[in-house]
Amino acid sequence: MIYHSSLLRVILVLVLYCGALNLSFGYVAHDSSIAYEKDDIVVSDGVSYVSVQTVPIGVAISSTTYWIPLLNTIPTAPTSSPPTTQPNDSDLTDYEAPADNNDTDEDGIADNVEEELGSDPEVSDAAVFNYGKSIGIEEGKNLVLGDLSTYSLVTESEHEQLLAELNASAQLAIEEARAQGIEEGKNEVLENPAAFSLVTQSENLSSISLGVAQGVQSVLANPSAYNLLPISEHESALESLQLSADSNATPYTDGWFFMPGRGWLWTTKAAYPWIYDTTSNNWLLFKEGGDTPTFYEYASQRWVDWTEFLNSGE
Repeated sequence: MIYHSSLLRVILVLVLYCGALNLSFGYVAHDSSIAYEKDDIVVSDGVSYVSVQTVPIGVAISSTTYWIPLLNTIPTAPTSSPPTTQPNDSDLTDYEAPADNNDTDEDGIADNVEEELGSDPEVSDAAVFNYGKSIGIEEGKNLVLGDLSTYSLVTESEHEQLLAELNASAQLAIEEARAQGIEEGKNEVLENPAAFSLVTQSENLSSISLGVAQGVQSVLANPSAYNLLPISEHESALESLQLSADSNATPYTDGWFFMPGRGWLWTTKAAYPWIYDTTSNNWLLFKEGGDTPTFYEYASQRWVDWTEFLNSGE
């Protein structure tokens, strides 16, 4: 067997929570003067046996009605592959995902939300409003410069050419007309900006602020619609992937192993932390780091704690 320090700690926790549990490394010698419960495991002449029903006092180990060699109960290897997606921690009863309270720029929006929106968590989102304002200003300038005649404007080169062709009085008239045209053009834009596909700065900032707030709420309310997931699931997935990729992160057993109260389970270094369960004929995902050992049952699509996990095999 291949052992890993973190798994040894998990095993220690399991022993603490299941003090009387008869695990495979704690088998006792068979004693016919003792009564046994179903799925008890004993050793006789170097062979491990498992009880197939309640065993009365006085029954010999050779009785196939009550005892069967443990190795004879090994199932066949699973035919399916481990799941490729992590379960949602929200499926776990009474589970509350840790909140991400980091807000580096203190603008009231968590850093991970700003990162999802493409904003800099170290810079206040006032920069987003200013950016929207700058876009509006550039569009307004381009609108005027792209169609000068609409706004009673001419280029300086055109103006200089006209001045050269006219006498002093004509030049004065042109200057007055140009000034008047500029003012009229400005007033026309300022008095009715909507006619030029423009909005005021205050309207622009208000619209951007409202849009940002609605966008944030839209993503937070349904992150899966944007191919996103909560940071807690992301970190959990990274931890699982890191454990699988670590050359030292291996299960404490390789292949089939028997768990009294549950039955036969199977895993390998390549499959761990996914474990195939013959009780449900489906996969389990072992969750490390919790207060109690917890498994996600893909058959029932829910999390179960250690006590429920053992009892469900009976």
